[in-house]
Amino acid sequence: MSKITPDGQESLTARLRMRYAELSRAERRLADAILDCPGEVASYSATELAGIAQVSKTTVSRLVRRLGFLNYEQARLASREATASGSPLYLLRKKVGEDIPLAATAHWQRCIDNLEGTSRLLDQTVLTEAIEALAKARRIWLVGMRNNYYLAAYARWQFIQMRPAVHLLLAGAGETLAETLSELDKGDLLVVMGIRRRPALVQRVLRHAQERDIPLLYIGDAHTSLNAKAPVLSLLCETHSLTALDNHVAAFGIIHLLAAGLMDRLGPAARERIRGIEEWHEDLGEM
Repeated sequence: MSKITPDGQESLTARLRMRYAELSRAERRLADAILDCPGEVASYSATELAGIAQVSKTTVSRLVRRLGFLNYEQARLASREATASGSPLYLLRKKVGEDIPLAATAHWQRCIDNLEGTSRLLDQTVLTEAIEALAKARRIWLVGMRNNYYLAAYARWQFIQMRPAVHLLLAGAGETLAETLSELDKGDLLVVMGIRRRPALVQRVLRHAQERDIPLLYIGDAHTSLNAKAPVLSLLCETHSLTALDNHVAAFGIIHLLAAGLMDRLGPAARERIRGIEEWHEDLGEM
């Protein structure tokens, strides 16, 4: 199945794979160079790309037209849009002989930059309202897909230390998501993890929950827009990375900040619940 971009068009790599057998030898050499790191197309001029693939600039023009683009600039735009969406394939870069200590230092600096950037994005009023919603909800339901599943599971583990009725919303074997979503009502809180790259189903869940007036808390990234009305309670984080994999340090930071705020908000009730959990740990010899 071809990869479809948000605007409904086949991606650059999908077009190349579909037409690869039709290409001339020179065009295949150029296609191979693009498929190796398709995100780099956005950084190169047609002349630079031709030099990398050791083909003529005419070959570049001929290939992009064969792929259905009007010109090379349109192909570059397609590459740039796929990069912005967070596709690991388009975030790949060629790195040779990288110094490991320097790479580690750069990694930690990027983590710090993401945390600082997220701190600047954070609306304190929204944060306070989100903590209040977590405290008052009859039940909390957390939903996340792909990497977001693990963020949702971590959030559940944090929140359930302080309060009961915190559920990870997941369709089990033979079930559908709708069969669980149908339980939600206006006394609940639906927490949606939407860090890129989100399956389209996440946006449909958001839309339908809003149509049914289910209270929502959305935790997403600051780099990709929603094809749905943004929930009133939205907390966004920076996920920039030096590699093809997004950096989720700030996402975990937001979850921990919510958990700390929830503990303060619930006060004695949270302490009593934690005390009870620890007593069970001791009785069962689990730790």
